[in-house]
Amino acid sequence: MSSGFVSCVNDAYLPLAELLKESVYRFSTKQLCLLHNSDWDHTEVCKEKLRLLINPPFEETVFLDADTVVGPNIDKIWDMVDWTLPHPLAQPHNNSLSIPLTREWAVIGRIMPTTPYLHTCIMAFGMGAAEFGLAALDLWTKVGVPTVMEESLVNNVTWAMGFTETLPYMLIAPACADTIGAKQIKYGVHGIKDISRAKKLLESMQDD
Repeated sequence: MSSGFVSCVNDAYLPLAELLKESVYRFSTKQLCLLHNSDWDHTEVCKEKLRLLINPPFEETVFLDADTVVGPNIDKIWDMVDWTLPHPLAQPHNNSLSIPLTREWAVIGRIMPTTPYLHTCIMAFGMGAAEFGLAALDLWTKVGVPTVMEESLVNNVTWAMGFTETLPYMLIAPACADTIGAKQIKYGVHGIKDISRAKKLLESMQDD
């Protein structure tokens, strides 16, 4: 059974993706598939995240945004996930439902949420998520550019299909990392856009 991480990136995020790769090599036993295309803009990167649900690089795949630094417990995700589920698992977003999704709801009707608002900075999925990915891309075609790119669509399709499973809150925000200190980071940090800050965090996590 093949398993590993994947991320997709354009030139703007490539330096951060290199730090993601370094952190995976340091803290994980899994492979990292890094998809890079200089011609991608942000919209195309977000679309590629949905295409990965249809054609994943591994039988058990964990997607990570490029601005992520993983921690020493990241491989435990493989013990948390039912890889036969027909949809991706994502973690709850710390913004909850404060982000409006009116454009999507105008197309498919307001949906009763079955999960907290999900953050697609991390998604775990098996080979059965293709139908979900196709539904999300179809919704993109109907909506136009989504409110919060692929994240809007993952949430709406999750609710529309009635799925209730999520990941635990795993990747913490940079402000949380500053508060608890590098040594207390278990799974990782998402959202550090400053390369020097990200390097310093990884170095602190690596210190013996």
